[in-house]
Amino acid sequence: VPPRPVQLRIDWDWRLDLGWDGPDANSNAFPAPMPRPLVGHSFQLPAVTGTPVAQLYYGAQGQFTDRTGRDLTVDADGRLPGAYDPAPTQVPFPAADRRLPAVVVSGPDRPWGRAAGAATRPALVLEFQPTVTEADATVPGGRREIIRGGDGLLRVSAFRVDRQPLDVGLVAAADGTLGPPPGDTPLLRLPEFRVIGQNPAPNADIEAVIRALVDEYYDNHLTVASVNILSRECWRATVLAVFTHESGIAGGYNQFDSRSSAMRRHTRQGGEWFYGTEKELPLFGPPHGYGVGQLDDIFGRGATLDEVWNWRENIRSGVRLMMEEKAGAAYNMMRNDLPNPVDQRSRAVFQREVVRRYNGGGEFRREGGDWVIRPRLQYAIPNDPTSGPHINLRYPNAILPRVTYYTNAAGVAHVADGAATLYPWPIAFTPALYGPETA
Repeated sequence: VPPRPVQLRIDWDWRLDLGWDGPDANSNAFPAPMPRPLVGHSFQLPAVTGTPVAQLYYGAQGQFTDRTGRDLTVDADGRLPGAYDPAPTQVPFPAADRRLPAVVVSGPDRPWGRAAGAATRPALVLEFQPTVTEADATVPGGRREIIRGGDGLLRVSAFRVDRQPLDVGLVAAADGTLGPPPGDTPLLRLPEFRVIGQNPAPNADIEAVIRALVDEYYDNHLTVASVNILSRECWRATVLAVFTHESGIAGGYNQFDSRSSAMRRHTRQGGEWFYGTEKELPLFGPPHGYGVGQLDDIFGRGATLDEVWNWRENIRSGVRLMMEEKAGAAYNMMRNDLPNPVDQRSRAVFQREVVRRYNGGGEFRREGGDWVIRPRLQYAIPNDPTSGPHINLRYPNAILPRVTYYTNAAGVAHVADGAATLYPWPIAFTPALYGPETA
């Protein structure tokens, strides 16, 4: 029978904090006409904590053993098997074969001290894996992976060897006297760090996801008139065009901002606001848009945390917003005047109306028994011709065949001219303006 081994217990308390304030986080402090000032995005992840326990056992010759005294073999990477008690649970994300945290007892060297050029010495490495999850009774284990980013802080508040806490030591005050550190000072901490986002690439991959989510919605709503008025291919083409315009700041599709961090300016209805955008954090477009679909006012609410940080969920919700809310409103506007069967002209009117409504407002009016373009948006400040055209008046032109919404006094298209700006409305909707896949 092996002799009873010598036991060494090491445990520690760690905490991970993660949070971020979006560019519109403090919009509730902005004066009118800031739209929906209470929609601003910010979050603070409930603190993620843990207390790993490592149990090391040594035999009479100083070799590693298990708790019964049987010798253990350290693997080629210096990892000691069975060191954690209880054993860590396999985390199935972000990859199914993610390795478990280990206690590494041979091989690694670490600098001894914080000074530059400090000598390295053999080290005992204790690994642990903070996971960002939330409660979900529908998944095994009762917690699901969530995708979040922003500003993080990882700290260790206590470290114990054989249940004896590590002495935190003393710190020097301004006058040189020594005393204990402030009560909220952690024993160990990393510098504050940032969890950034990576945009999906290549474009073909994200387009495949968009098509799949369009198909999923289409197949689940085949009997809904506001959905089956357009073909599957038409919905695909429309959604792809809208999303690449909404988030294609540098080409492609962007959930996260690829531009350099900067202070930016937004004007609306005579108001002016400044906001900051941050590179590699969620792409923001004022007043409250986020991500690939620039989700802003979605089903009467702002974007959720999952929609802000998870590009798949952002796309899923953007598809639903377009094919449910915007399509439903466009269909209700047209339903009493639709021919049976529905012709290409009606499908093209419907498509352009959905595109306009995705950005806000309406595009068509029924005049003289026909559909003509007469947008609800006109002036930058409502009822004020001197303010010039609304900033979003030309939105459909970025996605569908172009029309001339306004000219200057000399007739030059899309050159604003203050109160002299001309709006040649109603605009005839000719076959040349029919959108893709409406035939």
